[in-house]
Amino acid sequence: MTPAVKESRAHCWRQCCTSKGRVVALLRSAQQWQFTHYSVVPSGSYYWLSCAQVGAHQRVYDYAHELRLQYPQLPHVIAVTEYSQQIHVVIWYQHKLVVSLSVKQQQTDVAWMKERLREWTESWELSDAHVLLDVPSDPSLNDFVRDYACSSQWLNKPAGKQTATNALLRPFSEPLPWQRRRRLWFSFAVVVSIAAGTSWWFWPERQVSAPRIQSYLYEIEGVPLSHLEQLLTYQDQANLIAGWQFQEATLAAGTWTIVMRSTYGSVSELRQQTPLVVSGDATSARLGTRFEHKVTMTPQQLVSDQQHANDALEALLNDWAEHIQWQRVGAPAVDKLQWQEYQLEWLPDAAGLDRKFAQALQALPGRLLEYRWFEARQELTMRLRFYWLPRHLQEADL
Repeated sequence: MTPAVKESRAHCWRQCCTSKGRVVALLRSAQQWQFTHYSVVPSGSYYWLSCAQVGAHQRVYDYAHELRLQYPQLPHVIAVTEYSQQIHVVIWYQHKLVVSLSVKQQQTDVAWMKERLREWTESWELSDAHVLLDVPSDPSLNDFVRDYACSSQWLNKPAGKQTATNALLRPFSEPLPWQRRRRLWFSFAVVVSIAAGTSWWFWPERQVSAPRIQSYLYEIEGVPLSHLEQLLTYQDQANLIAGWQFQEATLAAGTWTIVMRSTYGSVSELRQQTPLVVSGDATSARLGTRFEHKVTMTPQQLVSDQQHANDALEALLNDWAEHIQWQRVGAPAVDKLQWQEYQLEWLPDAAGLDRKFAQALQALPGRLLEYRWFEARQELTMRLRFYWLPRHLQEADL
């Protein structure tokens, strides 16, 4: 059977300090001195600390802390009260606890208390203090306090039970009030974080529509310059065909055509020596194939790949100026799409398209519109085009 819990007010070891760190340090010392329980209450810029040894099944309250909690806003208080056949005196000045003692209801003890009260009130200038007086068993002490504190403000005895939960002495194992609040806030933050994370994890993913830029496609004409190597390979192969003489090669509207003249070979022999489509008769024939001539490109492709390609081409043409004549043909914007066209003519002494130049040209993102090579006259002409969108138009499409 569990014994009944007994309530009482303790005789405590007291300290008054101005920082939480000092409170923690004092509690460590109190534990070493065999104290088991403590109570802390705030008072202005101070913390009142009391420690005591408390037995099992006891609920012990600090009387000074009870009074402080009953009158939390008053800076100066003198309390003279009677409880459990003892007279208790509690005084705080500018929120700082300066006196907390108890004496027996004996004439010598009461006389000593009167002298101390006179000294304390004169030293601390407590003439404007609030006074709580409740000593029904000693009228002389009542009269003394009333006469001495005649100009003070009187407090009424608190109605009902004076003990307050915060004045209860707690085991050292329990955290301090601000530590309890900190743990509560931390627990709250953890719960909120878990709830937010769970909500985010299970929140339905928003359907993101495709960027509007994908709906704008522009039709581009010409064969990519990267195909130039394949065209030249076909041309070289045509020069090596037995029984047939290479005459000319042209690219127009995506159709690659090589004209051949027979010297002694037949059309059937010609077909066996080329992968291209052959058409013609015994005297002349055409070799041909088709390249994709029109494609669609997005604004991003146009801007990222071809915006500065014309500058790169002109730098290349200037490096080969002794072999090439060229001119730039401007063109207005059409449906936001802009292009720059170049016409190239190789000089007769250049003997056709130089392979180093062709390799450099293939690295550019331009388009080949026309290519014409006449073997007999050693004439080569080319028409190139570069497409792009201005930066401000690309951003508008985004």
